[in-house]
Amino acid sequence: MNELVETERVYVNDLQCVVEGYMKEYQDGSPDLPRELRGKKGIIFGNIYEVYVFHRDIFLRDLELCIDQPLLVGEVFLAKENEFQMYASYCKNKPSSEALRKECAEAPFFQECQKKLGHQLPLDSYLLKPIQRITKYQLILKQMIKYSQKSQESLASLEDALEGMMKVLKNLNDVMHSTYIRGFLGSLGDQGKLLMQDSFVVWQSNKKHVINMNIAHFKGKPRQVFLYEKMVVFTKRDDEVVKDTVYYQCKISLKLIDIGLTETVKEDRLKFGLWLQNKSEFYTLQAPSEDIKKCWVQEIRRLLQSQFSQAKESRSHSVSATSPGFQRGIKFASPAGASERRKSAEHLR
Repeated sequence: MNELVETERVYVNDLQCVVEGYMKEYQDGSPDLPRELRGKKGIIFGNIYEVYVFHRDIFLRDLELCIDQPLLVGEVFLAKENEFQMYASYCKNKPSSEALRKECAEAPFFQECQKKLGHQLPLDSYLLKPIQRITKYQLILKQMIKYSQKSQESLASLEDALEGMMKVLKNLNDVMHSTYIRGFLGSLGDQGKLLMQDSFVVWQSNKKHVINMNIAHFKGKPRQVFLYEKMVVFTKRDDEVVKDTVYYQCKISLKLIDIGLTETVKEDRLKFGLWLQNKSEFYTLQAPSEDIKKCWVQEIRRLLQSQFSQAKESRSHSVSATSPGFQRGIKFASPAGASERRKSAEHLR
């Protein structure tokens, strides 16, 4: 417990150095600031100030209260699980930040800030600390569970906290992968939250023929698939690897309002299918494990059912809007794609 609190204090101090030693010095009108960096503070630092305030004013204080009551530390992590999602924004911005800092690597501005702070390490090292810290929590929780001799209730709380932090890390890993997608027409940010991403073997076929088709006779294609709240994006891993960074080329994207779900294909426990409502395409996805397939099917089913409920509610509002006595001049209309969403949910199987 003491290690957790002490390292948290060090972390908050490191964040403070970035905020006060670099961000406050970052004035767009300063002659020391290169023209290429002006107006780009948000790209360089991301939401590190938000991260700093959360840890300084909330999380560190909650942990300090647990010094005399260590049994409560699991509850602290559980209560703040949603707040840790702010790290997703930080991770998503990281490639843009790195690219801009690389472009201006020789700028004396950053070196002068480092000199004033008396730091041996450059800004790059400090901007990496949030990612290092968020991955450290699960290791500390594992150690606390390993050496815990307290009540079953407190142990269960620690285990729940560990499970929650592992989910946070999984989401951050997914977000990092999504930042390296190339060739998507539009903005992935408009597709809602990234829910999951995994590697699949994918077959594309004609919906009318899929029942009679022997998939084993055809070679599937390896694809990295990303599930957003509004879209499924199929990508191909690029052969190009830059500084251990893997890039993905977008191949196909399917709007959730347009698809139906087949939960099992050919009685294969690893395969499920996605198909377009008004077209003949059928996509068979083979997961690397039953657990991964189960997670994807459950999440897609949940999204389609949610769409169906929203469409049903919209239709209900539309009927109410035309009822006698309803105020004139105000109308409710079913959103575009409501019929497609209804069909998607009705055809779940």
